[in-house]
Amino acid sequence: MRANEVADILQRRGVEWFAETEHDWITFPSPDDEAWLAALDDLRGQGVELRPVDGTIAVRSAGRLVVAIHPPDRGWLVAIIDDLGFRRDRAQQLIDLAVPIFMAVLPDRPHSVDIARMAGAAGLPVMLHQPMEPRGYPDVNPGKRAMMSSQTEAEWRRLLDENLDALPGVMGLNNHMGSALSRDERAARVLATTARRRDLLLVDSLTVPDSQIYRVCRELGGRCLRRDVFLDNERSDGAVSAQAEQWFELARKHGLAVAIGHPYAVTIGVLGNLLAEIERRQLRLIGAVRLNAWLKRNKTR
Repeated sequence: MRANEVADILQRRGVEWFAETEHDWITFPSPDDEAWLAALDDLRGQGVELRPVDGTIAVRSAGRLVVAIHPPDRGWLVAIIDDLGFRRDRAQQLIDLAVPIFMAVLPDRPHSVDIARMAGAAGLPVMLHQPMEPRGYPDVNPGKRAMMSSQTEAEWRRLLDENLDALPGVMGLNNHMGSALSRDERAARVLATTARRRDLLLVDSLTVPDSQIYRVCRELGGRCLRRDVFLDNERSDGAVSAQAEQWFELARKHGLAVAIGHPYAVTIGVLGNLLAEIERRQLRLIGAVRLNAWLKRNKTR
């Protein structure tokens, strides 16, 4: 049975669905409603196999995935780990957690390319962690390959393209520091237009409340998110756990919440210890495919 044939049955039953064309998936925001249960009855006897796969209901025909039905869009967690590029061992510890984590890699650091390749090989999404000028510069230094207020818009574009081209498998970007430059609408527009031109996700790290990155990206119709919680401004088990609790509550309230952390031993340890709790609460860490699906369905964030 082909996906479009399954879709016809679902439409007749009034089941809400949309197509993930790149994966030939059809996903449902409410897999347990009466219309879906009736559609399941229709599908039985049509030569399909129904069985759970990775927390979804999968419909297979001749061994091929035809439909994947995901849980409702509540309690989805996006975890971004910034400042990668220096320590391969910390990157490997994150990979070993075996959950979706967005790996935000600084440009042109000793192990930036290696870590991007490691993450990609493990199926984790790779982002460029683009340095931007902070308040307090030069005492506060964003490091090399940074967007600075002294540069022109053409220089910003060239710098972004070079940094993105240097990272293998990059699917998005977010800002490193930027408490000064992220308030500049011109810089935000260069980030947003670059992301849209290259079909990348843009995440506003929101290092300052009046950052323009998310607003401009939304106005231009790009795929964008903004940070909800910093996990580890204070580096202790209790502080990171408390921030994670806020992350969970926001995900329950809004459907999805974005947390940013760093490759500190305490952060990696707390995340690992919380995986069972995340599952117990029926929350879900999601990767790039499910995030893109969520963004298609949810135009406001």
